[in-house]
Amino acid sequence: MLEQQEKSLKEEIRENTDILHKLEELKTSVIYPYNTSFCHYRKLLCRTVYLVRCFLLNSAAGIVSGYFYRKYGIQYAMLSHALLHIISRTICLVAIP
Repeated sequence: MLEQQEKSLKEEIRENTDILHKLEELKTSVIYPYNTSFCHYRKLLCRTVYLVRCFLLNSAAGIVSGYFYRKYGIQYAMLSHALLHIISRTICLVAIP
């Protein structure tokens, strides 16, 4: 009688551990990739926005400096380049507390 109960308990434990392993597999194969893919897309979007912003701001600064170079010479182009750096850093300091 006691041996029979022990066998049934061991079998029940084995079934429960099988269920736990299946739940763990389900978690890692179904639930976890969706969480990481969302984070991955969010990081990718942030990087893309950052790169587009860099290209736009640098091209705008380059056009302004190029205009001063063409119109007034290298000295004014260098001066406008330095002033654009000062202005952009001041805006960043004010905008980001």
